[in-house]
Amino acid sequence: MFFRFLLDVVHLKLKDHFEFEYQTRMDGEILLHLYDRFGVEKMTYLLDGVFAFILLDTANRMVFLGRDTYGVRPVFKLLTDDGFLAVCSEAKGLSQITHSMTGTVEIVPFPPGHFEVPTGKVTSIQLDRFHICTEEPKHAIYDNTRMLGTGFALETVKSNIRLLFENAVRKRLMAHRGIGCLLSGGLDSSLVAATLVKLAKEKQLPDPIQTSAIGTEDSPDVAAARKVAAHIGSEHHEVNFTPEEGINALDDVIVHLESYDVTAVRAPVGMYLVSKYIHDKTDSVVIFSGEGSDELTQGYIYFHKAPSPPRRKALTAYYLSLPEEMRTPKDGVEKYLLRDASKGPNLIPDEILWRRKEAFSDGLTSVRKSWQMFEKHYPGRCGWTPHYWMPRWIKACDPSARTLPIYKPDQD
Repeated sequence: MFFRFLLDVVHLKLKDHFEFEYQTRMDGEILLHLYDRFGVEKMTYLLDGVFAFILLDTANRMVFLGRDTYGVRPVFKLLTDDGFLAVCSEAKGLSQITHSMTGTVEIVPFPPGHFEVPTGKVTSIQLDRFHICTEEPKHAIYDNTRMLGTGFALETVKSNIRLLFENAVRKRLMAHRGIGCLLSGGLDSSLVAATLVKLAKEKQLPDPIQTSAIGTEDSPDVAAARKVAAHIGSEHHEVNFTPEEGINALDDVIVHLESYDVTAVRAPVGMYLVSKYIHDKTDSVVIFSGEGSDELTQGYIYFHKAPSPPRRKALTAYYLSLPEEMRTPKDGVEKYLLRDASKGPNLIPDEILWRRKEAFSDGLTSVRKSWQMFEKHYPGRCGWTPHYWMPRWIKACDPSARTLPIYKPDQD
């Protein structure tokens, strides 16, 4: 049995609600109890967190695969014509398998938000999607969030966003582990960090929240993050790197990412370096970040030109249920609704609240460079990257926002 989990505290509520008797303190144990009582489908949609699993039912000779709604936990699988199945959290772990093969077998990502029921030697008899991001998750009935206001009046919507946002952070507070937060000084990571510090104080956690920022010399992100950290009172760390250090890290980044997508390579260079620092120099184990907000709230600069709108699941479902005109950029400001909902309580400085979106990773690498390095490590495996990050409604040859005419960085 193989689990990779970070389940929210809701697993304890499920344990109490269904009166399960735990034998360990591991969050993954909830799967065994839920599966035993309800079967794989209900088990999967009751999970709240990021996860990937292979569950082996030896009594019934069944195997089940599953992956969280957004695919935060990676899963790859290989299936030969004669029914040999191999599954791994990294594609590279499957690339050298030769058992039961007469030729090259495709290694494919397991789809997020799905569970699968392979059977026999081995064929897939069921592949079902257990959650769609526009729908409220079924586990929400076990949450303790008070009822949301109804209707689309602006003040009601802003109150609901604040409630769901804070609840999303609260559910991931695990007092028995060191807690940190990536902080770029942008809107999203600043709101997460500020909310995290606020809730940690309310919960009287013994250790301070650690924030970490990364950038090259004179980085506007590092300067902005420093202001936020001073405002919220976190234990702040700054990681500086040179362009040469970023380039030297590319090989390792591409090996670990198993991708050649431009955006997927650029941003993780900084992420890789700051994560290495956190691992080596701090005791933080659970790391918060503002990732995912731009996709949900149309934070990227090119959304100003989008024809129509395209993580916490409850927050995602609610935000996507709002009228289109409430979600789009307003008065030339992206993520206007989120900013407007967050003003007032002095959670973060106003200059950060209204700071323009800044690309985290511009200029670290190029399409040609990343492709050549990917081919060096994984020849002929371009299928591992199923989608290429490039909006279709603009004319651009590079996903960087700095190539767009509308891009206007802060001038401070």
